[in-house]
Amino acid sequence: MPADTFSSVLGWLQMGTGNDNNTWGVNHNSQVSQIFENAIAGQLSQVVTGGTLDLSGSPPPAGPSQVAYAILNFSGTLTSNQTVVVPNLTNRWIVFNGTSGAFQLLMKTPSGAAANMPQGMTSEVWCDGANNIRRIGQRTGMIEAYGGSSAPAGTLACDGGVYTRTDFPELFTSIGTTWNTGGESVLQFRVPQLQDTGRFLRSKSASLLVGSSQANAFASHSHGVNISDPGHGHGVSDPGHNHSGNTGGADHDLTHTHSVPSGGGSQLVQSGSTQ
Repeated sequence: MPADTFSSVLGWLQMGTGNDNNTWGVNHNSQVSQIFENAIAGQLSQVVTGGTLDLSGSPPPAGPSQVAYAILNFSGTLTSNQTVVVPNLTNRWIVFNGTSGAFQLLMKTPSGAAANMPQGMTSEVWCDGANNIRRIGQRTGMIEAYGGSSAPAGTLACDGGVYTRTDFPELFTSIGTTWNTGGESVLQFRVPQLQDTGRFLRSKSASLLVGSSQANAFASHSHGVNISDPGHGHGVSDPGHNHSGNTGGADHDLTHTHSVPSGGGSQLVQSGSTQ
């Protein structure tokens, strides 16, 4: 009789023709129904501290997949980056990174590139069977406003910080070296700086590119004022705000200039910083 085999994705047990040998009730419960239940609503919980956790060994059709679960739940205090290796098979998970410590949780196939699972976040993750791990529905590289006192879980503050490309591969793919200032190594990239002087965003233009910024003060500029208009006046309460004037010739055009001290916020062309 043909031997029992395992399915190609989840690795549930498939009975060979005529192989009902009075043990199939047990086999079905443990290696078919249970695997389906795990894949639909089951949770695999792992305590990790760093290094590599290889869950890709003996993948289907050699046997059941070690990650045939709907939910992958990671906890523990990381003392180094943690890489979780999964089989290069189509699958979809809800991944919760409940770890602590200033390190990253990464997922990859045995020969694919790693994807970051942001700390403190629940991510929907898809393996496409072609060595790609993708987070679903997360718009990496977007800048978002947030009302809390610090950047929320899964994001990086727009503080000009420098990060390792391998720690945040999707973010680096998204924004590249757009915000680099020259002091980074070839393994690093920089996120936007919005915090140094309370900068605010504006869109790019033909002359102002993403990644560039204006000085954090209004430049000196001129107004043309007709002196025959008696209703035109300036009230100045800021002692640093000065006017000087001169007649402009026969047409009585009075030109004045003023400069405004810094501190009012500068302008920065927008890009993104969410992981």
